Amino acid sequence: HEDFTISVFKRLGNYDAAKGERWTRQLADAAADLLGIDPHAFPPDLDVHVISSNTHSVTNCLSVWLQEDREAILAWGRAHRADLCEYDWPHPDDLLAALARDYLRAHPAVNDRRRALDRAGCRVLDHTAFTGIEVQLFDLSTFGERRYDPGLPRPTRRGLLVNIDYAFGQQAEPIMASLVALFGRNLRSVNVLGKAGGLVGRRGDVLVADRFVHQQQDRVLTPHLSVDVERLKARLPQRRVFVGPVLTVEGTLLQNDVLLQYYHRLAGCIGLEMEGTWYSRQLLEAEQLGMMPARVPARFLYYVSDLPLAHGHSLAGALSLFEGVPPLYAATREVLTSVLAPSSVPET
Repeated sequence: HEDFTISVFKRLGNYDAAKGERWTRQLADAAADLLGIDPHAFPPDLDVHVISSNTHSVTNCLSVWLQEDREAILAWGRAHRADLCEYDWPHPDDLLAALARDYLRAHPAVNDRRRALDRAGCRVLDHTAFTGIEVQLFDLSTFGERRYDPGLPRPTRRGLLVNIDYAFGQQAEPIMASLVALFGRNLRSVNVLGKAGGLVGRRGDVLVADRFVHQQQDRVLTPHLSVDVERLKARLPQRRVFVGPVLTVEGTLLQNDVLLQYYHRLAGCIGLEMEGTWYSRQLLEAEQLGMMPARVPARFLYYVSDLPLAHGHSLAGALSLFEGVPPLYAATREVLTSVLAPSSVPET
């Protein structure tokens, strides 16, 4: 009777080897071009630090252009964005970061000079296979005389900083697998800077994850954390910093008050995000397999972008620059301080 049979085979693995290998090869070629050494031949004393972020906060904190043109940018801001200049910014360079995008839009000819200054000692992969997200590679040995955010120290060790754009959900696990495969024995820290829904506090506060609870499996993962919380609080005196478990969700839980209350009240979760468990699981598995050094520090810092338990609060409401810039840049400076001067951070 011409019946049809449809078979659906669910992939059991979570790592697409072919695409992952292409992405890894792109990063390997860029690292070799930047440092003159293929990653498989990196000497043991060359430290590799990974940051997952929105890329612009790290770029601005390390920007030579932003420091060289700071007076011109601030003068333009006083003339054209007086509303931003009136805020009590916790760090003077927060105002620079808040003005930068509008200033560049008003002065497009400056972009070529900005790229020339900021890409010295750096390689940028704008479009990468497998992820489609931007990757920046910084040679920390070029930072000795580099002029950047005055709140950051000078590098104390030879190193490579790999700054990748946000991963999305489970995509974070194969990305981390690729990074471990490429840099594993030289990996010295993994840092995630993101935004989260807050189950405590208010918008613009900061959450420091000390473990992750996975919504799908209720599995608890605890990476090797290394965050100087008191120093972070000092960077952000106008906001609060919360430390506790963070829930990794797959999206639909954002609108379920009952489950959110359960994870907040019974599991003690302070917020929710979408990637932490996937990063943590890959790191713990790689350590157990001996693919990377033991107890590599991990830092997961999030600024609160919305409050899903607040009645009448819209998840779509965008943060103002004064709400979003200070916590993001305080967290970025904390991570970069730990990367540039690792001995300054206590292990927890």
